[in-house]
Amino acid sequence: MARKSRKKIQVVTEENQSSEQNRSESPLNSPPTRTNKPVTRLSTRLSLGRADNNIETIEENSTRKNFPKKNTRKNQTVNGETSHISKKLKTTTNTFEEVDESKLNETDIDYIVPRFPSIQSKLKSRNRKASQDDVLNQDNVLSQNNNDPNQENNQSQSDENLLNITNVTEKLEETNRILEQVRTKQKLIESNYNTESAKREQSFKEFKQFSEENFQNYERRFSQLQNNQKREEENKFKTKQIYNLEHDLQNEKETRHNLEKDLQKEKEKSKKLINQLQQLKQEMPQIENSINSIGDLKQTIKRLEFELRQENENNKKLKRELDKIPTQLDTKQLEILSQLNLYQDLSNLLIQNVKIVSQVEKSFTCILNGRNGSLVFKLTFNGDEYLYEPCINQERDAELLKILPDYLREEISFKKDNSDLFFWRALNFLQKRESD
Repeated sequence: MARKSRKKIQVVTEENQSSEQNRSESPLNSPPTRTNKPVTRLSTRLSLGRADNNIETIEENSTRKNFPKKNTRKNQTVNGETSHISKKLKTTTNTFEEVDESKLNETDIDYIVPRFPSIQSKLKSRNRKASQDDVLNQDNVLSQNNNDPNQENNQSQSDENLLNITNVTEKLEETNRILEQVRTKQKLIESNYNTESAKREQSFKEFKQFSEENFQNYERRFSQLQNNQKREEENKFKTKQIYNLEHDLQNEKETRHNLEKDLQKEKEKSKKLINQLQQLKQEMPQIENSINSIGDLKQTIKRLEFELRQENENNKKLKRELDKIPTQLDTKQLEILSQLNLYQDLSNLLIQNVKIVSQVEKSFTCILNGRNGSLVFKLTFNGDEYLYEPCINQERDAELLKILPDYLREEISFKKDNSDLFFWRALNFLQKRESD
């Protein structure tokens, strides 16, 4: 039994020596070496080996119970980014995945360090108990050796136990030293973090102040642009008003010029009217003489009316005589004569003579009777063209010439469509009274 325990102690010491050599070879600031085997969270930093499996399980349970929630929440995110080791700790239960050693940064140390103080105190208490137990075991061994014939074997076993205890204490001291270094690094990291946070706050304040100044400048610029736009709109409105006023002024000038022209024309007309008035004043004695001759004209009119009545009676007698000889005329001619007589009775127009020059051209000699006298004229039809030719006798028509208008004293040519208008004007003149 003693030989088997010796072999176990030698294996443990060799492993511990190899781990101490690796620590001595690697610098303090360099990241710890990692094995391909999955290891516990604390064994990655403490490198306790396989000296005591019970200690490892107790340490793991203690770390799980004493897990600082505030530090994990604080240290899992730095600068708004979650560290890779915190992500891996969320996904694993008791082991890390294999990652590069270069990825173990300050956040990893900040995450792991808070677990060590409770472990260190427990390890110290355990070491004390172990040392006391070793002393008691030594005493028991010595007392047994005095009674045991195999004293040498017991002595060697106790020596090996002492060596194991010394190795464990050395390892604990080494871990304490590493823990102190880690704490100093943690303090440096915290101070750097505080300085960086202060810098961030200062930069945020500067950025906030800068943004506020820019916002004020933008507001000032915007108000200036609004004022400029209002001024431009006012200027446009004023220019438009000026243009409208100029346009109205130009129109007023044109209307004034036209009014001046009209005034000049009116002045000329007034001058003409004044001249006509003066002429009328000069003709007043002649007008008075004509007024005196009106009485004579009335007497002549009465005489002519009497003669007209006699002529009408003669015409009626002639019609009666013509009616007495119906057998000598055709019925068609009788119809024409009856129509002609009716027309003559209604219009006082007598057709004395008809001359047919050609199929197109025809000439009629007519007498138009009225209250003011009888007008003898000649109408010539040439297609759609009518020609009026007055047949005036100076002796016979002396009284008629005094009141006959100028347009009936001359030849007149007009269209066939205007024949009724011509007849109406001539008849209107002959039937017009003095009062009209």
